[in-house]
Amino acid sequence: MLLFTDLLSSICFIYFLFLNMYKDFDIYYLMWLFLSLFFLLISFIQRKYNKNRKLPLWLLVSMYTVTTVGIFIYFFINALIIMSIKRDIKPNIDYLVILEPDFNERNLDKTTEYILNKVMDYVSGNSETNIVLSGGKAEESNVSYAEYMASYLVDRGVDPDLILVEIQSKNTRESIIYSNALIARVVKERRKEFSEAMAINAGPVYIAEEEKPLAIGLITNDISACRVKLFINKKRYRQWDTFSSRSDIWLYPHFTLKETFMILKDKFMGYL
Repeated sequence: MLLFTDLLSSICFIYFLFLNMYKDFDIYYLMWLFLSLFFLLISFIQRKYNKNRKLPLWLLVSMYTVTTVGIFIYFFINALIIMSIKRDIKPNIDYLVILEPDFNERNLDKTTEYILNKVMDYVSGNSETNIVLSGGKAEESNVSYAEYMASYLVDRGVDPDLILVEIQSKNTRESIIYSNALIARVVKERRKEFSEAMAINAGPVYIAEEEKPLAIGLITNDISACRVKLFINKKRYRQWDTFSSRSDIWLYPHFTLKETFMILKDKFMGYL
């Protein structure tokens, strides 16, 4: 068991160093440093106990129990994440929502580029689909996440008339809520404009509600799809469907650990 905890401590610390070299610092990287120190502490207590047995056995048992439960929760949530992956976007989506990505002012990360490239491939064959880009401004940034993504798409040939931008949200939960509100407002305004245009030649016209409900798709990375789907179900957004895109392979361990923490936190807060 000592070898196992020593190995886990080393792996977590090396990965922590790797993350800081591979990508701009994120406060969640500290989870790996914490895990490294936690496993190192277990090894230290185990060695002390093996040497003189002066430490209480319950302390060692408690730490191993916490570790075992934590590993079980991690793999259980990752099973849910895997089951939530749905790569193929169904055709004829009315609105395709892209949530706030990991971002810095210099460039988009690989995971976000994978998502936006998938969006471009989709709209090339579904030209009537509107794109909703969601995300507010980061600290020390003069441009919002959504505006930066919009520039990326327009620079690569996407029709700007198809793009809607939501710049108020600060997290995934707000991105979904505000995007839903933006879509509802746009639909209402377009119906009003159509009614007014018809009234010019035909007198007052009353537009009935569409028989066909809106089809709204949300695309995010593979790892976040589970949490997003749970939140959408909680909010009862029945017109929404969740799709996923691949993530940066080197960040999969970090994303899955972070997502495990985020799902537990949001569940505790009552968001899921």
